[in-house]
Amino acid sequence: MMSDLSWLKALQQQVRLKCHASSVLGCADLSQLPAAKLALTPDETACYQSQLLFGLKRANLWCLGRFALKQVLAHFGESLETSDVIFPHPRWSIAHTQGFAMAIGIDADGLGVGIDVEIKRPFLNQWAPFYLNKKEQSRLFEWALTPETQSDALREAWCLKEALFKATLNNKTGLDLIDFEIADNRLSAIGHNKHFACLHAQYQDYDLAFATALK
Repeated sequence: MMSDLSWLKALQQQVRLKCHASSVLGCADLSQLPAAKLALTPDETACYQSQLLFGLKRANLWCLGRFALKQVLAHFGESLETSDVIFPHPRWSIAHTQGFAMAIGIDADGLGVGIDVEIKRPFLNQWAPFYLNKKEQSRLFEWALTPETQSDALREAWCLKEALFKATLNNKTGLDLIDFEIADNRLSAIGHNKHFACLHAQYQDYDLAFATALK
């Protein structure tokens, strides 16, 4: 999957235009797992070992996420040690699902950045009230008229909300996804007294979302 990265360069340009001018993306899939393991520092290896307590799949996804993050850190000339990176972070964010991981980074003026990756799968209408307010639900069901388009729209909205949540630095203070409201154009959002730029995209069987907190 990762032999041709032209899609990543094109996507990075979109994210720079819509979210943050300094945005840099990294990615990794299972074909890169051997290289990702070799790139682990001693402290990261200890973290990987602790992840194994929750299963090999989870540990490998953790490893791929850190490998993607290292690509971003290298671009900015930062230390490639990721064991001490704590999320949410004003400059870095990671997401992974089913053998695929991505990371995003922005420059030092960052106020919060988030990324989410979701495998394409059905989303049910009854899930909507848990993360969409009534206004958002009304807008969504006005234009998404078939079960398939409704499922796609619900998954896209979930992906965006996850990215927005990650871009909020104080998201451990009882904040829920429904506390964010996505604008009609899905390129901006508000939540927790903050404004955000956001973007949804697709790559193969994945939905991707990016968000940055604004001044």
